[in-house]
Amino acid sequence: MGVNVVHLIGNLGHDPELRETANGNPVLNLRLAVNERRKGPDGEWGEAVEWVNVTTWGRTAENVAKFLRKGSQIYVEGSLRTRDWTDKEGKDRRSTEISAKTVKFLGGKGSPNSTEGYSPAPSTSPRVEASDIPF
Repeated sequence: MGVNVVHLIGNLGHDPELRETANGNPVLNLRLAVNERRKGPDGEWGEAVEWVNVTTWGRTAENVAKFLRKGSQIYVEGSLRTRDWTDKEGKDRRSTEISAKTVKFLGGKGSPNSTEGYSPAPSTSPRVEASDIPF
């Protein structure tokens, strides 16, 4: 048995665009920029950015599309998923993404990330405080 749990904090790389599956289920694909401090080969510290694909569904997808914009900071909890498909040119393709179960909006009232009037459903996930973030 294994564990497939991912926790990320990052910023949206573009405005969310909500769409629906053929069955009418809301789905949202995001590009999340996750910054990390790394020591380079020269011994100097710098920032590195990893771009992560995130997919979320249902009410979570609707709320992200309604309240967040490019640059908004979010906390994502989910699991890794790998998808295989054939592109328009007939080539087999594969991508790994995060299937988000929880998306929490970070930022205070009046900030670009503000979600005034939105109250997320209670979660069994641990609350992440700014002091818990190592960067």
